Amino acid sequence: MHETVAQRLVAKPNRPLIIWLTALGTFPASLTARNVPGHLKHSPHGSFAQLCGLSALAYLTLSESIAIDYATPLLLRSGLHFLLPGP
Repeated sequence: MHETVAQRLVAKPNRPLIIWLTALGTFPASLTARNVPGHLKHSPHGSFAQLCGLSALAYLTLSESIAIDYATPLLLRSGLHFLLPGP
Protein backbone atom coordinates (compact mmCIF):
# COMPACT_ATOMS: atom_id res chain seq x y z
CA MET A 1 0.00 0.00 0.00
CA HIS A 2 1.35 3.41 -0.96
CA GLU A 3 1.60 6.24 1.53
CA THR A 4 0.43 9.67 0.56
CA VAL A 5 2.68 12.67 1.18
CA ALA A 6 0.33 13.91 3.90
CA GLN A 7 0.51 10.59 5.73
CA ARG A 8 4.31 10.66 5.62
CA LEU A 9 4.50 14.23 6.91
CA VAL A 10 2.10 13.55 9.75
CA ALA A 11 3.13 10.06 10.81
CA LYS A 12 6.93 9.88 10.65
CA PRO A 13 7.86 12.95 12.73
CA ASN A 14 5.53 11.79 15.50
CA ARG A 15 7.02 8.31 15.86
CA PRO A 16 9.71 9.31 18.38
CA LEU A 17 7.10 11.14 20.45
CA ILE A 18 4.78 8.13 20.43
CA ILE A 19 7.62 5.79 21.37
CA TRP A 20 8.72 8.08 24.20
CA LEU A 21 5.20 8.52 25.60
CA THR A 22 4.57 4.77 25.35
CA ALA A 23 7.77 4.11 27.31
CA LEU A 24 6.56 6.53 29.99
CA GLY A 25 3.17 4.81 30.04
CA THR A 26 1.23 8.00 29.29
CA PHE A 27 0.68 7.67 25.54
CA PRO A 28 -3.00 8.34 24.87
CA ALA A 29 -3.75 10.42 27.95
CA SER A 30 -0.87 12.87 27.55
CA LEU A 31 -2.06 14.05 24.12
CA THR A 32 -5.48 15.24 25.27
CA ALA A 33 -6.25 18.83 26.21
CA ARG A 34 -7.33 19.23 29.82
CA ASN A 35 -8.18 22.93 29.57
CA VAL A 36 -10.22 23.23 26.38
CA PRO A 37 -11.72 26.69 27.16
CA GLY A 38 -8.24 28.04 27.83
CA HIS A 39 -6.98 26.65 24.52
CA LEU A 40 -9.93 28.15 22.66
CA LYS A 41 -9.29 31.53 24.28
CA HIS A 42 -5.53 31.45 23.64
CA SER A 43 -5.73 30.31 20.02
CA PRO A 44 -7.14 33.51 18.44
CA HIS A 45 -4.71 35.65 20.45
CA GLY A 46 -1.72 33.67 19.21
CA SER A 47 -2.99 33.68 15.63
CA PHE A 48 -3.51 37.44 15.72
CA ALA A 49 -0.03 38.00 17.20
CA GLN A 50 1.54 35.89 14.45
CA LEU A 51 -0.44 37.76 11.79
CA CYS A 52 0.74 41.12 13.16
CA GLY A 53 4.36 39.98 13.34
CA LEU A 54 4.42 38.60 9.81
CA SER A 55 2.59 41.65 8.47
CA ALA A 56 5.17 43.93 10.09
CA LEU A 57 8.01 41.91 8.53
CA ALA A 58 6.37 42.28 5.11
CA TYR A 59 6.89 46.06 5.22
CA LEU A 60 10.64 45.80 5.92
CA THR A 61 13.39 45.40 3.40
CA LEU A 62 14.87 41.93 2.97
CA SER A 63 18.10 42.81 4.78
CA GLU A 64 16.24 44.27 7.78
CA SER A 65 13.95 41.26 7.93
CA ILE A 66 16.88 38.83 7.88
CA ALA A 67 18.72 40.84 10.56
CA ILE A 68 15.67 40.75 12.84
CA ASP A 69 15.18 37.05 12.15
CA TYR A 70 18.77 36.24 13.16
CA ALA A 71 18.84 38.60 16.16
CA THR A 72 15.54 37.54 17.72
CA PRO A 73 16.79 34.37 19.49
CA LEU A 74 19.84 36.23 20.83
CA LEU A 75 17.79 39.12 22.16
CA LEU A 76 15.14 36.82 23.57
CA ARG A 77 17.71 34.69 25.38
CA SER A 78 19.54 37.66 26.85
CA GLY A 79 16.25 39.27 27.92
CA LEU A 80 15.00 36.11 29.58
CA HIS A 81 18.29 35.77 31.44
CA PHE A 82 17.33 38.81 33.51
CA LEU A 83 13.65 37.91 33.91
CA LEU A 84 13.83 34.23 34.86
CA PRO A 85 15.73 32.83 37.82
CA GLY A 86 18.31 30.22 37.06
CA PRO A 87 21.81 28.98 37.76
